[in-house]
Amino acid sequence: MKKISKIMTAFGIAFALTGTSAFAAENVQSSDQVSPLNNNVNYYYILEIKTADVSKAGTDSGIDIVISGANGSTLITPLDSPGHNDFERNTTHLYSVQSQIDLGAISSITIYHDGAASIFEDAAWRLESVKVALGGTHKKTFNINTWIGGNGTPSSATFN
Repeated sequence: MKKISKIMTAFGIAFALTGTSAFAAENVQSSDQVSPLNNNVNYYYILEIKTADVSKAGTDSGIDIVISGANGSTLITPLDSPGHNDFERNTTHLYSVQSQIDLGAISSITIYHDGAASIFEDAAWRLESVKVALGGTHKKTFNINTWIGGNGTPSSATFN
């Protein structure tokens, strides 16, 4: 029952983050994109990640993230929804990032791009925005609108 309560909390956070039922909205994938919850972790940051709606904006590359705040940073966390094509053009995905501490006011995110390309497309990814929330607090939107990766080598970018 405790796990169900935490899952429902994740759904509530997604609702608070987007102002609508994120799982019912167009271009938002199913609820299995929110990572399984770990009872040893105290804080679950919910991310809403939007890929831009421009030609070749999507990527099949591996994407990781670190969230930083006034009290510290998360570990590097892979963003992947098994069985889904993450980061396709004009899609929005929800992810959870776990932390053992309350990061405080969110100050930055660092995106890591593994540089891997598919045989059909370049590895570059046009990231439009990232929204970060911990419950109803520590909300921050990063309007990024830039290309990340694409040269065939791993890269990273930090956004404040």
